[in-house]
Amino acid sequence: MSASVSRRLPPAAWALGYLLLVTTGLSWVFAAWSYDDPFITYRYADNLSRGLGMVYNPGERLLSTTTPLFTLLLSLLRPLSPDLHRLAVLIGAFSLGLGGLFLWQLTNLPGLRFTRWAGLLFYPLFPLAASTLSSETPLYLACCLGAFAFYRRRQMHLTAVCAALAALTRPDGFLVALVIGLLYLSSHLPRLRQWRQWLSGLPWLAALIYLSITGTWVIFAWLYYGSPVPLTLYAKQQQAAVAGSTAFLPGLWTILGWYSAWPQWVQAALALPGMVYGMVRFPSLRGLFLWSGLYFIAYSLLSVTRYFWYYAPLVPLFVVGFGLGLDACREVARGYLEGKATTEVVTTRRRFELLFTLLVGVVIGTLLVGQIGRLWRMSQSPDPRFPIYQAAGLWLREHTQSEAAVGSFEVGIIGYYSRRPMVDFAGLIQPEIAVQLGQTGSYLSAARWAMQHYQPNYLVVMPGAIPEQEIASQCAIQVTFPGADYGYASDVRIYACP
Repeated sequence: MSASVSRRLPPAAWALGYLLLVTTGLSWVFAAWSYDDPFITYRYADNLSRGLGMVYNPGERLLSTTTPLFTLLLSLLRPLSPDLHRLAVLIGAFSLGLGGLFLWQLTNLPGLRFTRWAGLLFYPLFPLAASTLSSETPLYLACCLGAFAFYRRRQMHLTAVCAALAALTRPDGFLVALVIGLLYLSSHLPRLRQWRQWLSGLPWLAALIYLSITGTWVIFAWLYYGSPVPLTLYAKQQQAAVAGSTAFLPGLWTILGWYSAWPQWVQAALALPGMVYGMVRFPSLRGLFLWSGLYFIAYSLLSVTRYFWYYAPLVPLFVVGFGLGLDACREVARGYLEGKATTEVVTTRRRFELLFTLLVGVVIGTLLVGQIGRLWRMSQSPDPRFPIYQAAGLWLREHTQSEAAVGSFEVGIIGYYSRRPMVDFAGLIQPEIAVQLGQTGSYLSAARWAMQHYQPNYLVVMPGAIPEQEIASQCAIQVTFPGADYGYASDVRIYACP
């Protein structure tokens, strides 16, 4: 690729080809990838598309999904695919590809030959980012990165749209608008003395676009649910207090342990100095750095329990830092050569550029192969709970009355396929149960309280989750799903509680 082409945004045909390749590849490889939490959102979308309202349990206006935009998108696209799980994976794969293009646009700066390629190649294929497929996280990251990419090009209206969509995809997306607002004000401080001219020059239309989009949701949520704050925030804070749980900040070390393979360690060795290099040399990247830092601080202060997808927004900074590390090595070596005043400096520089590019190509190719291998192995080990939970949910749909309430410790997959009113012993659906979690620090104590308070008609539990004698005094086994038949380590039992 010539220098004139490489310094521009990828041509439309090239970008579309990239998007098609990433979307098709990831959605095919991760077609079976799932985990329990996103199915809560799927149920909101399913109920909305069936005219039951944007609720989890019909008739209960409680906001237990953190992603209204993803819910609405799934509901609107449901006629194209009744399997919302597959549809969510497809949207996520497309969003990861879009995020790669936004990273290219954001880092498409003079002197950054390798950083833009690092974002384009490594971001969609990074295991932690890909592991969030089927959830709203890839869409959330695409909106965040789009806001920073458009702001760099000073396309303020598109910046406002992306920032607003980020806030609707996840509430912490408001940090994007906060960071961009701070960047804009700091870059225009010299004009504050001429306040009238400064006020007239502010991007008021962009601000109005942002406030209109986010304000519409806030007003609706306040009227419909009583608050725009998801119940799950409080529930996950209480879950962090349960014995054996880990909060976000100490949980980081566990996540880092998952990525202790050599490709990530090589990237980390370059990413850390690369971030310092980028902060000093490239002011237009400071928005990404500041947003990542504020995100990390906010989640640490919130003290929510450790869920792996909470760490995925740190991936773009890591990937960009890796590319910056490569470009920093290139600049240091070039500076050394330029310091040697010889008659062959031009020839030497050309040879250096060629050899260094070849060397980096080998490094990138080797790391990419290792990362793709890790990604493939990960895709072959999907969540083992899905088949047995799906079977339990379908049994409930076929063998119970539509108004029969079901209690369980995990209500995502079971609740989505059963379409029955659910009582969540983990507190994500009923805030009163979350209060019990915080007070007792025990899932078992919270489950006991929920069984007495809500008196569900059925229980879906694993042997040992609740002492058998407690259940047997009130309920009778209806069906047992042997774990061995579904590739799961434990049986799942359904009890009827008259």
